[in-house]
Amino acid sequence: MADTTWTLARTDHEDGRHTGAASALLRLVVRDPSPDRCGRALTSTAIELALGSYPGFHVTSPPGRPSPTASSPRP
Repeated sequence: MADTTWTLARTDHEDGRHTGAASALLRLVVRDPSPDRCGRALTSTAIELALGSYPGFHVTSPPGRPSPTASSPRP
């Protein structure tokens, strides 16, 4: 991958009284000139790993389709 960024927003609190107070937001952004390298194969693996590893894991939206960005030169 040309550029990978993980961001963890710690909004959780110990013994939170509701889901919002007991949750954190993990975000993955991948940039690569080749959409095939950061498309379905990557997102499927990430979702499967998270679902099998973290009780209560859910996504806020489905993974987006790969698209070219200004920082990713076209082949």
